[in-house]
Amino acid sequence: MDELRYYDKKIYMLAEQLVKNPTQDDSIYGGIEELPEYDLEDEENDDDSEEDENEEDEEEDNTENEITELCNFFKIEYSSLNKSVLKKSYHSMMTMYHPDKVNTLADDFKELAEKKTKEINEKYYLLLAFLEQKEKS
Repeated sequence: MDELRYYDKKIYMLAEQLVKNPTQDDSIYGGIEELPEYDLEDEENDDDSEEDENEEDEEEDNTENEITELCNFFKIEYSSLNKSVLKKSYHSMMTMYHPDKVNTLADDFKELAEKKTKEINEKYYLLLAFLEQKEKS
């Protein structure tokens, strides 16, 4: 897109030069005496605002997709997401993967349980923050 704007500007500048300093052959510029006003900056601003709107839409879609993935992780439907449902799912997952459950097993199991617990905690707090933000607005 920027490349096209660059060429539009170049063509416009060349046309201006032809009007100001016509060559001997009038057929090159077809007898144009004056170029119409053409403001490239206004077009750029319009495109920028459209791009900003598209970016905002994409961010909203990405956020919704992330929240849906987090809900799937906790085996919760997005439509039924609330603090109590999230808390129940969080506690059930923590009881399954808590490092104290595998304390007597090999170190590999302990490390795996710690990683899973960290992942559960991170995702829980992300969803909790989303719910709190949703309540405020």
